[in-house]
Amino acid sequence: MALWRLQVLREVERLKRKGHGARLACLRRVAPDVHWSTYCGWRRSVGERDGPEWERLLDGRVPPSKPPILPPVAAAAAALRRANPTLSCTEARSILRKQFGKPGALSDSSLYRIWRKENLTCPKDPERFERVEQYAGGAALVLVGAAAEESGIAVKMAEAALESAKEAAAAQEGGLPSDPHPGRDEKGRFTDAYNHAVREGVEPGQADSRWEPDARKREKRDLSTLSVLGLAPETLARRLLTIGMAPLVGEARGFEPLDGPRAKWLGALGAAPYRPATLAKTLAELALLGVDEALWERHGEVWSQKAKEWAEGGPSWMALIRYLDKTDEPYWTTKFARCGKVSRTGRVQPCLQRIALMGGPGVPLWMRTMAGNQDLRKQLKELVEGEASEEGTFWLTVVDAEAATAGLLAALVEVKNHSFITVLKGAVLNSLRFVEKGKWKSYRDRDRVREVLVVVHGTGAPEEGLALRGVEMQRLGISAQPPWPLHPGF
Repeated sequence: MALWRLQVLREVERLKRKGHGARLACLRRVAPDVHWSTYCGWRRSVGERDGPEWERLLDGRVPPSKPPILPPVAAAAAALRRANPTLSCTEARSILRKQFGKPGALSDSSLYRIWRKENLTCPKDPERFERVEQYAGGAALVLVGAAAEESGIAVKMAEAALESAKEAAAAQEGGLPSDPHPGRDEKGRFTDAYNHAVREGVEPGQADSRWEPDARKREKRDLSTLSVLGLAPETLARRLLTIGMAPLVGEARGFEPLDGPRAKWLGALGAAPYRPATLAKTLAELALLGVDEALWERHGEVWSQKAKEWAEGGPSWMALIRYLDKTDEPYWTTKFARCGKVSRTGRVQPCLQRIALMGGPGVPLWMRTMAGNQDLRKQLKELVEGEASEEGTFWLTVVDAEAATAGLLAALVEVKNHSFITVLKGAVLNSLRFVEKGKWKSYRDRDRVREVLVVVHGTGAPEEGLALRGVEMQRLGISAQPPWPLHPGF
């Protein structure tokens, strides 16, 4: 503030020396909002006090006043309010600061003072403005709700979940398991004594039985008392749809975004605005009953048929191709967790491995999330064999480069009526050996390709190696690219 006062004094004196009139006239040109008596006080302070000029202009009695509002800033604030009568102070300040920098960071009172002067606080003729209602999100839920209604996927998955849950409850041996921690009522609800019983004998900071995996919890709980078993398929379908769409309502963790006005967006799905506790309880009970495989199996059945319908009339390869994707997501936790090499962070750390199988049109048919790096040979081979088991069918699987290990490729070669295509890189690329090389052929503008036969050596592959026919692409003048091997029967 003192520097600004000194700048006003110097500018007034400069204009006076150049003949722009008396000091009062020059002051009106430099700082029209500064009163003449205030300016005289500044001049008196500079002439009578000691120290640097800016220090002489410091006011130690009262807090320094705010600098005057620049005319361009005031004009822009009025124009913004005139264009949008419902513009808030926060939105206006954000726009002004981006345009003018620090002088545009006006307070709420300053903005209202400008708008009041221009008669923009309460327009007398509101019909001359177009009022637009803006919503932060939820539009995508309309499309999801329409797709769920047309396909019936939610009800079909709910029926599969209830069927699997009832089978799990009926297969439980030994009748009613004894609860080692008393404190539940006859419906399985917690009482005030339950937490004390669970923590009894456990050291502070140590995990109790509630941290155990669902497989162990299942052994200590009477599954027939779970409330989800008594739900109608339509009710469970609405809950499953709401659970899946919770990330579209808010970015907060879990179901907390549903505990507020945004929960009304779920009406676009045809679902009730469930409370977070209801959805959390439903999800926990489904996990105890182990219905994940049943849900994915029914999901794959429905969307596999849809993928075939969407592939009709398109390219011929779309009806027979599958895409296998593998990603390693970093997982930060203070507890012990399985680790693996995460390419995104470039280090070995706790991670979650996600494997997904998509149909030709891009529809996810199957997905599984596991902790740490897992051996994919057995489960992926069984999955692909199940897809290609139908008589007279042929499948082509595009394998993600991250999943293309020597062991997995050797397992996929053994699948009948099936071929695969992938990119070799990393350890697999370093272990291969060229056996045959064809002639180079021009490809696109600066590339060339040739057919090759390579042998891959590595863990899980036969001793003599795994022979693969492939295509090597090279970009002239830059660097050679890794080969794209194909199954010999392709």
